[in-house]
Amino acid sequence: MKGFGIDPMDVAHYGEETDKRIVGHQWGKGAEEGGRTGMENLLQKDPDINVIYTINEPTAAGAYEALKAPGRRGRADDLGRWRLPRRQNVQAGVIGATSQQYPLLMASLGVQAVVDSPRPARSRRRRRA
Repeated sequence: MKGFGIDPMDVAHYGEETDKRIVGHQWGKGAEEGGRTGMENLLQKDPDINVIYTINEPTAAGAYEALKAPGRRGRADDLGRWRLPRRQNVQAGVIGATSQQYPLLMASLGVQAVVDSPRPARSRRRRRA
């Protein structure tokens, strides 16, 4: 939210922003149906929503379907993550932007960081006789 000039208040707690530009939060469970239902709920609060932020492309695709239904512009300006068909949805104008991640590379770098980290000295146990 900081990138949009919105104070997130307490980043450890979801949805505590008080900025009037935020219509609300909906939990889409990372699924298309959840994105559609969540967007429908938000559109009831404010039919003029013009930007959404989703956790992934399936949620964005569901939100897009809800945006198309009432005859709106039909573009979800989204910063979603994870999964195909991101390229096709960006090219088609369904999603305005997306981020790309490389989970296998991220995992291998994490394992390498553990391997490279200094190891604590082994403690010696005294055996009782």
